[in-house]
Amino acid sequence: MPELPDLQAALALHRRVPVVDGHCDSVLDLWAGKRRLGEASSQGHLDFPRARAGGLSAQVFALWPAPETYDKPSRRVLQLLDALLMELERCPDQARLGPRAGGIKGGPRGGGSLCFINT
Repeated sequence: MPELPDLQAALALHRRVPVVDGHCDSVLDLWAGKRRLGEASSQGHLDFPRARAGGLSAQVFALWPAPETYDKPSRRVLQLLDALLMELERCPDQARLGPRAGGIKGGPRGGGSLCFINT
């Protein structure tokens, strides 16, 4: 790859500034048993190894009740939350639950990406 001054400046900025993805539905595949977030995969948009390699500081996971669950949406959201929390327990070195957005200080140094939940 040729050396490009703008690319080098962009990479330096990327390493200094927190990178936050504001929406992710990957919990749906996790809950359905299609894949694990702690394992690198070519399936889906996100897993923890790819997030770390890309320098992702924080991820907001959407816990969305699908239309077929509208008669019991809170149950569906709690099932998705349980699936995400169990995955975080399986791989604490890759990601952890972020208590609030103010905890994002920089890139994914030392503990993996922070995970936030949007219901």
